[in-house]
Amino acid sequence: MELTIEQQQAIQGGQAVRIDVSGAECIIVRKDVYDRASQPDYEPWSAIEMDLLAAEAIDLLKDDGFDELDDA
Repeated sequence: MELTIEQQQAIQGGQAVRIDVSGAECIIVRKDVYDRASQPDYEPWSAIEMDLLAAEAIDLLKDDGFDELDDA
């Protein structure tokens, strides 16, 4: 596959390049750029973060009346 000088420079600069392969539009990108983009941004919360969220939820629910027994 032959790329133009502009396409080669774009890839070297970390940019994606659109090409047509037998009528199918494709994107060429450097492997390190692809690897970075395919890494999930979400990581499970740690136990400390979960404890902090639980404490925050308790504070938000405090004095809402739901923690008291219903006299009815």
